[in-house]
Amino acid sequence: MPFDRDRFKAVLTARLRRREPAFGPAYVIPNGGSRKPKVDYVADDILNRLWRAREHMSPRRGSTLEAYCGRLMEFNGVGSFMAAQIVADLKYVEPLRSAPDWRSFVVSGPGSRRGLNRVMERPVDAPWTDSGWLAAFRRFEAAIRPELEPLGLATLHCQDLQNCLCEVDKFLRAKLGEGKPKRRFVAQQTRA
Repeated sequence: MPFDRDRFKAVLTARLRRREPAFGPAYVIPNGGSRKPKVDYVADDILNRLWRAREHMSPRRGSTLEAYCGRLMEFNGVGSFMAAQIVADLKYVEPLRSAPDWRSFVVSGPGSRRGLNRVMERPVDAPWTDSGWLAAFRRFEAAIRPELEPLGLATLHCQDLQNCLCEVDKFLRAKLGEGKPKRRFVAQQTRA
């Protein structure tokens, strides 16, 4: 289905007018310094540009997830975290399903950086270089793999393992009263 920029804008603008969420808190998309409304910036400067470059951007057989992530990051407005989240979805269909780095590909995000700091008993907000985080993540991965096998999680790929670090950080922030969760869980009663 082709990208319909006008429809995208109309739907999100209508949601905003009704005071409904158009953008969630999970993946923050900055305006890239643009003075345009966020809906226009995302539609025009990110999604429409990606759509116009779809031939170039179509994953190729034999490509690695790392290489495809790098191609996504060539576009203004698509940083490493967002590109890795796109790859996390696309990796389940061919040709990326056959990528040689399907299990090992990983890119850190803010939560997994804090989560790895916690696991490694570093200050929570201690900075990482990309290469430093990756080296520490590989040590963490090697240490935890034997623990995952008895749990039936031996095949957990690195993007999911990275996500576990993010969830650990969220849990500990809530438990320790560090900041305010973006969303609150409200249990639904089930009928017997």
